[in-house]
Amino acid sequence: MTATHHPSRHRPPAPPGPPGRRDPARPGGRRPGAGPGGGPTGGPGGAPGGGPGTGAAARGAQHPVLPHQWFAERLLEALTGRRPVGRLMGHVRNPAWEQLWQLVEQCRDWQCGGHRTPYVQRCVAARPARGVVEAAAVVFAAGRFHALAFRLELAPDRRWRCTAVETA
Repeated sequence: MTATHHPSRHRPPAPPGPPGRRDPARPGGRRPGAGPGGGPTGGPGGAPGGGPGTGAAARGAQHPVLPHQWFAERLLEALTGRRPVGRLMGHVRNPAWEQLWQLVEQCRDWQCGGHRTPYVQRCVAARPARGVVEAAAVVFAAGRFHALAFRLELAPDRRWRCTAVETA
C-alpha cells in the first residue's frame, strides 16, 4: 500500500534566511537595480563597511535633530496648546518652569488664532560655555511671527534641561 501525499500536511522546509539584511524596506529581497547576488551590480554582499549603498547613505542624508531645535518645537507646541505644558516637566528646571507657566498665560492668543499650523521658522544657537546652549527661535503662531529665547544646560545625566525661557 502506498501513502497518498496530502499537500496540506507536507510542507517543504523553509528556505534559509538571507545572510544579512541589505535593504530595510525589503527583507530578504533584492534591491531594485541590484545584481544577481542581491548586492550592487557586480557581486554579492553589498558595499563593505557601511559604505555607499548601505545605511544612511542609502536612505538619504538624515540630519539629527539638535537639542535646541527639538526644544523649540516642543515649546511652541506647549505655548499654542497643541501639547500639554506638563509634557515638558522633565525638560525644564524649576526657575524656568515658573517662567514657562507665565509665558503660557501671556501667549493665550497664540492658541486660537489663524488657520495655519504654528511652526518654527528658524532656530539658531550659540554655545557660550561647555554644556550650555543659548537659542533664539522665530516662530509663526496666530497669524504672525514671534520670537522665543531659551537656555539649555547639559545635566549630569547627559540630558538637556531648559534653565531660562522668554518670548517677545
